[in-house]
Amino acid sequence: MKREKAYWYSDILMVNRHFTDLNPVVAGEEVCAPGHHFGPAVRRYTLLHCVLSGRGTYTVGGVSYPVRTGEIFRILPGEETFYRADDTDPWHYCWIGFDGALSEKMAKMSPVFPSTPAVTRLFMRTAESAGASEYSAASALFALYDELFGGAEAGGNEYVRRVRNYIDAMYMKKISIEELADTLH
Repeated sequence: MKREKAYWYSDILMVNRHFTDLNPVVAGEEVCAPGHHFGPAVRRYTLLHCVLSGRGTYTVGGVSYPVRTGEIFRILPGEETFYRADDTDPWHYCWIGFDGALSEKMAKMSPVFPSTPAVTRLFMRTAESAGASEYSAASALFALYDELFGGAEAGGNEYVRRVRNYIDAMYMKKISIEELADTLH
């Protein structure tokens, strides 16, 4: 951790636990110096940066995107990316990098998308808990996925899955249609 100047960064050291669905591999926080940049670089894992304050530019696939407070920019495995903090209002951001089967869902997101207060809190919680376990970081990732994708999946197919799961779990009991309807609203 470096905090000698107004600009600092903090990396969270993680052990790769090889979790199957969401596996955190890196996390941290940085208050960028004016003009700070990174890249061009290619990652082997998905990486999300949540901008807490400031402005900058994120370039992926030859397209540059302005990124400011309250937005997230995502980096997918194998993408060549470059990002640069503004000269007068540089970024303060948190990041979390991860892999696992569910990491592929991030490809559905725009390269830059808005954060919510709940998502921002999850990033900050992860960045501030340098001594926390990988289990805690994985928990934050699942909460992040719930915030980003949970509502979108609550449509028809998700409802059918809930009904099937309930029937599978309760098959030994006599289940009435009324009980099923009451339980699943």
